[in-house]
Amino acid sequence: MTRLALWCAAALLAALLPVTPAAAAVTCAKPGTTYAQKPWAEQLLGTERVAPFARGAGVTVAVLDTGVDRRHPQLAGHVDAGYNAVTRKNGADSDCLGRGTALAGIIAAQAAGGTGVAGVAPGATIMPVKVIDDSGYSVVPADPVVLARGVDWAATHGAGVIVIPTAVYTDRKELREAVARALDASVLVVAAVGDLGDDDNRTPYPASYEGVLGVGAIAPNAEVWGKSQHGTYVDVVAPGVELVTLAPGKGHLVGATGTGFAAAYVGATAALVRAKRDLPVSAVSRLLQATATPAAGAAYYGHGLINPYAATTEELAPGPAAALPGMAVPPPADGGPWARSREIALWGTAIAAVGAFLALVLGMTLPRGRRRRWRAAEAAPPHESATDLEPSGPVLLFEER
Repeated sequence: MTRLALWCAAALLAALLPVTPAAAAVTCAKPGTTYAQKPWAEQLLGTERVAPFARGAGVTVAVLDTGVDRRHPQLAGHVDAGYNAVTRKNGADSDCLGRGTALAGIIAAQAAGGTGVAGVAPGATIMPVKVIDDSGYSVVPADPVVLARGVDWAATHGAGVIVIPTAVYTDRKELREAVARALDASVLVVAAVGDLGDDDNRTPYPASYEGVLGVGAIAPNAEVWGKSQHGTYVDVVAPGVELVTLAPGKGHLVGATGTGFAAAYVGATAALVRAKRDLPVSAVSRLLQATATPAAGAAYYGHGLINPYAATTEELAPGPAAALPGMAVPPPADGGPWARSREIALWGTAIAAVGAFLALVLGMTLPRGRRRRWRAAEAAPPHESATDLEPSGPVLLFEER
């Protein structure tokens, strides 16, 4: 068979074979339009009050997701080259799917004219770590082994905070050990609790690992989002429904929803704390939980809504948390001065009431007794009137005389 025949056969075979998903063209997210107002989440958290105290400068926040588009004007100068944990190559500063850029916008977007969209920690630096390829999310959005690889790379390349916005549901040794190494290296790990709260609510990883700060999502009405997973692994909650953040390229994404975006708010708050105070990772986690705005239902809200202002302005008391003293019913009073005064007051009130009653009775009876010279007498018969009680005849008013 000649070379031309081989080439023709190969071309025919390629034309007949179906296109696999991996080879299919990937549709990337489009740039967004400018959103002028200030988003509800930033209004709720009062992020503008934090700027005089901390901006996150000097802290690197690793975002383990789809990469981050460093070309966005509101991220200029705040995105490192990063790492692609899927291909094990350096560089994750582009973002086809756009989710990583949206997460980075919540953390470190710079203020810009014509829009109220800005990050919670605009002084922080984003370290993009790609753990999801451009084919998009599936039933298991990230491979736990790839996720572990990304955690290790971020922890050993200067991250102070690691944000893991996607939950996995397989407890892999590689992921568990990578998270433990990051915590031992004084890197705070913030993880979403997952979006299966209205389904089977499976245990999410790494949010359920010891030492990891698990984050749930609330809606604009401050109630927990219906899909936000619930359990003992929820430590705090943050806005996570109908958010406004950055879109890849330029402009803004409106309607971002999920516990992963809530984790970005908590990661940004952690960057504020780490920029202001030199605290061990366990103390940072305790501070974020202790300063959260309390809410009812620990399985859904954890310690409450993350509070960036309180976290950056309040201090932890030294030593372990002290339990409140137990409440006991006091013993009955045994005749102390307060008991005697109460008894005297009661008796005084009773005597005064009796005295008033007697004075009223005497005031009515004494005058009558004096008039009768204190002698009993029968009542006088009723006075008889001489007037005829029978009705008279009719009277004509205009009778002629």
